[in-house]
Amino acid sequence: MKKVANTKENTFAFKTEDYYYYTRNLIPHTNLLVGAGATSHIITDTKKFKNFDPTFRSENHYMELADGTKTSGLALKRGDAEVCLLDNNGNSIMTTLKGALLIPSYPRDIFSVKTATQNGATVIFEDGNILKHKNGTKFKIHVRNRLYFLKTMEEGNAEDSCHQCHDIHMWHKILGHCNYDDITKLPDVVEGMKIKNKTANNKDCNVCIQ
Repeated sequence: MKKVANTKENTFAFKTEDYYYYTRNLIPHTNLLVGAGATSHIITDTKKFKNFDPTFRSENHYMELADGTKTSGLALKRGDAEVCLLDNNGNSIMTTLKGALLIPSYPRDIFSVKTATQNGATVIFEDGNILKHKNGTKFKIHVRNRLYFLKTMEEGNAEDSCHQCHDIHMWHKILGHCNYDDITKLPDVVEGMKIKNKTANNKDCNVCIQ
């Protein structure tokens, strides 16, 4: 039997620890920092993932920083994550970040320009700074102190809980413990309502059980 050696993977990023202290009062934490040098999307919250790649091995994956240092084990998992972005018209759009890395130790989420363009998107850093999805939807890339970021639903409409992206369990609580089957039908008839995870049911709610 021929023994196959473990394959090592490399992802390139800038050192986010340095950016955190510089940007914590400039860019809301919930927004996506746009990284032109990052080769993968980076997400810090496991709840944003809708699936994971079972073949991914954290110990074989290396994060390489701009200074050339490499560290393995930072990325715990890889998969497709979902975030709610605000488009140019102020609409909330559920967006899938394919092949995103789960790195809870990083201080903020990072949007990879390289990954987005490889998946058919267009990013223009001139004439208004625009991210254009392959279906034509446009998202404004905001600039603050020479840093780029995309607005998420949480930051853009934090004052209105009924115009945010929530999982179905959160919508269940917001809507007075309405049954889950009816909630899943609401996005088709209610403007601005988005559900990012529909896997829960009434048995998951302690209040309903009581």
